[in-house]
Amino acid sequence: MTWQQRAALRVLARTPSRVRQRNNGSPYVDSQTSSHIAITTWHALERKGLAYRDTAAHPASLIGQRLALT
Repeated sequence: MTWQQRAALRVLARTPSRVRQRNNGSPYVDSQTSSHIAITTWHALERKGLAYRDTAAHPASLIGQRLALT
């Protein structure tokens, strides 16, 4: 596991995070703290089964989906 993935898990342990959209249109994971999780890190954690997303919120869109530990 990379240091970015370990840091993301520490952030997720504190608070669930949601995908937001920057002013330039690119998505990012907002952890409601000063830490942000990159989308690529988020996908890697999902593939490893360490985190899950709440797809019921916005199944057609990445924006607004929540990421939390499994």
